[in-house]
Amino acid sequence: MDIHCRHCGEPWDHDELHDMEGHTYKQAAVAFRSYGCGAFVRFLNSVNSPSVVKETCQYSPIYPPEMLELIGQSQDMSPYPDEWSSPDEIEIMLQAAEEMF
Repeated sequence: MDIHCRHCGEPWDHDELHDMEGHTYKQAAVAFRSYGCGAFVRFLNSVNSPSVVKETCQYSPIYPPEMLELIGQSQDMSPYPDEWSSPDEIEIMLQAAEEMF
């Protein structure tokens, strides 16, 4: 299952959160929610340099700002990455809402 960076929209396999050495899955999830793709750079560098600066994702967005906002809101609603909605799921929910109203 993919999780998406709230800053650029880039997909990552949520199992990548298990692979951040020296950090629990929960710690990695919290960092990804805050820093997006930058969490992976931060944790990879922190193994060799614990004083590495926390950096938010610097990649160019692959989704419009409105979708990135919805990805972020999905992540803010749950601390569990397997409950975070993908852009495809968000689109389906928006279409269903339009049909209902």
